[in-house]
Amino acid sequence: MNRFGPPKGVIAILVALITTALIGFAALTVDLAYVFVVRNELQNAADAAALSGAGRLYTSNAGPNWSDAETQAALVARLNKTEYKLIQDPQVSAGYWSTNSTSSIMLPTSVSPSAGDSAAVMVSIQKVDANRDGPVRPFFASILGKKQIEVDARAVAAVGSPSYVGANALFPFVMSKCMYDTYWNASSAPAGPRNDPKTGQPYLFVIEPEPKKPGIQPCEATGRGVWTTFFEINGGTNVVKDLITSLNPSSLKIGDLIWIPSGITAVNYGLTHACSEAGNGSCAVVSVAVVENLLQNTNATVIGFSCLKIKYANQGNKTITVQMTKNCVPPGSGGTGPDYGSRTPPRLVW
Repeated sequence: MNRFGPPKGVIAILVALITTALIGFAALTVDLAYVFVVRNELQNAADAAALSGAGRLYTSNAGPNWSDAETQAALVARLNKTEYKLIQDPQVSAGYWSTNSTSSIMLPTSVSPSAGDSAAVMVSIQKVDANRDGPVRPFFASILGKKQIEVDARAVAAVGSPSYVGANALFPFVMSKCMYDTYWNASSAPAGPRNDPKTGQPYLFVIEPEPKKPGIQPCEATGRGVWTTFFEINGGTNVVKDLITSLNPSSLKIGDLIWIPSGITAVNYGLTHACSEAGNGSCAVVSVAVVENLLQNTNATVIGFSCLKIKYANQGNKTITVQMTKNCVPPGSGGTGPDYGSRTPPRLVW
């Protein structure tokens, strides 16, 4: 009988068992770390592809270009590598993503989008035995019988209508909702300008202090479009001439109040003509705030953000000739608001 501990054979067995367990844990740690690296590679590729694809959704005034967005997303995904090899089989789909739902299912392109639905691109990349990218082959886990590990990543990027914009994003002019009710087709999918049947192009209309000419004048003189000084109450329309080039001094969101000054300064129309489509084009297409009602010398509540094409302006008559358009991307914009033609930059939503 050994009075000083277990037999040497027992110790050897215990050492062997402990060593095996430690090697197993070490092997598992190495393999898990490697799988984590591979998954990060897939996620980065999916994020980049989805954002790039979403950036091609609105490249024209016609609406979401689903096929172009999907093609771009697949191209970018295949330019990325995982395990030192180019990705071969990304899965790409486009549709509408609802910000009001926790569902991870993309709505098809055939649906009529409702408030909160944004055009989006989904990219899924899988390393599985069923595709050419194949599963991850572990270094050590195969010894324990785990010969492959399946890894996947998914990303969704969307482009919507903003509920807020950053500084230096808005031209100092506001349009009334009344004008959008008349010249904007909110019920189309997607929403867009109404076309003049005579030209087949968006209606060309004149915004002026008083309705002097016959034709479509759907709103009162105070209810079409006027200058704004944003947050500056003192100084009136003289402040506007600086804002024509510097734009809004700070961020704005739906629900904020902006000041509508009294009086109309003719020089502002001259400055607008100089940068309009007929001038140097620097303000030919601008983002503007939309308000419910326009009354001079009062605050108006912002209800959305829109995109306006300024064709030309007349300093003598104090008029601006415009068309409604879409796909402006105001700097610093985000959130989800009503669709008046303005767009957010592509952003990851999943």
